[in-house]
Amino acid sequence: MTGARPKKMRGRRTAAFVLGLLVVSAASGALPADPDNAALLYYQAFLLLPKCDFRTAALLGQVTYGRDPNDAIRAYVEGCGDAISCAEKAALAPRCDWGLPYSFGFHFAWPQLEPARLLASVLHADARILASQGDYRAALNRCLTLRRFARHLGNQPMGLYACSLRAEGDAERCIIQILGSMTPDVETIQWLKRQLAAVPPPSFSPAEALRTQMELVFQTGRTNTKIMTQIRNHMAKSAGNEQARKAAGLSDEELFGYVRGPYTEFLDAARPIVESDMLYEKAYPALQQLERDLREKINRDPVGRVVGANIEMMADDVPLLYTSQVRSATRLNAFSVALELYLEKAQTGQLPENLPRGCPKDTYSGKDFIYTVSENTFVLRSRVQPGDRTGASVALECRIPVAH
Repeated sequence: MTGARPKKMRGRRTAAFVLGLLVVSAASGALPADPDNAALLYYQAFLLLPKCDFRTAALLGQVTYGRDPNDAIRAYVEGCGDAISCAEKAALAPRCDWGLPYSFGFHFAWPQLEPARLLASVLHADARILASQGDYRAALNRCLTLRRFARHLGNQPMGLYACSLRAEGDAERCIIQILGSMTPDVETIQWLKRQLAAVPPPSFSPAEALRTQMELVFQTGRTNTKIMTQIRNHMAKSAGNEQARKAAGLSDEELFGYVRGPYTEFLDAARPIVESDMLYEKAYPALQQLERDLREKINRDPVGRVVGANIEMMADDVPLLYTSQVRSATRLNAFSVALELYLEKAQTGQLPENLPRGCPKDTYSGKDFIYTVSENTFVLRSRVQPGDRTGASVALECRIPVAH
């Protein structure tokens, strides 16, 4: 038939047309953009983590504190590839909003905490595995992902704040473990210092976490009529407590305003101490004194004696969280000093007899760290034993790398 096109030619033109459509679709951005909220990707990473039994979790914890990954840990981490990829993508996102339903108060369990701790352990273990394979840059990059994750966890509420400090500590510890296992290399350490400078650590101040904690306590009271009824009944039955019986007639918001006043004043007085450069040995007793003053004020108030138990419990957290803040800041300074020592070892072939001038200080004392060197390690130790119940000071033990 005149004018008919050969089937072969029609097939080529059809294929070219389809290919053209694909090229145009790709160029026009047919796929939706990835989320710009890091939390959405972290949540997916949590879901993609394989189930972790108690034994595996315990082994991951041992790796975090220096044990070499065994076959069981390597097999588990190998199954975490998709979760790690999501975490790496999330760590580069500019913002992170966890979408927490604060209006529920403490009626809502924070489901992010356990998988966040597990993800941090997996990133740490994966970095150690990469280092054992000689891929030190990739291993250190995984530590940087862990540090970005720590920053994204934020400083409120208190559960995420504590998880953030822990993840930052894990990142620092992992970097020290890796540097202690590799041949001293000036270029790698200088590159690492530049990368760390571009990824600031999380905020160490617990002030916002404490204020959020207070608001969550009161929000729990607002949303739980049973709690408010119990408080009012207790106040109405208080023998010889005329002020408490009268306060029982206040509206919920009036009552909240009454009982929160002393704790708000306490926080306002504690915050300048927590955020100051005051040495720990002076700041910690000052916070304890504020706590004692608050207790006395509550006990002098007839209403406070009835409803002050929760306020006193919240006040107990302030000196403890302040100690965690100082410990984390001191650990970061020790880590920074250790990097300088590793760099000098790489440059000169040996560690200095004394700490270089201008190094970050022991935050507890405001003085240089105690620095000791043995055959295979060097140790940076704080000069002050903390006054909290843990009594744990900072001691960073670093393995000395040897040239191969």
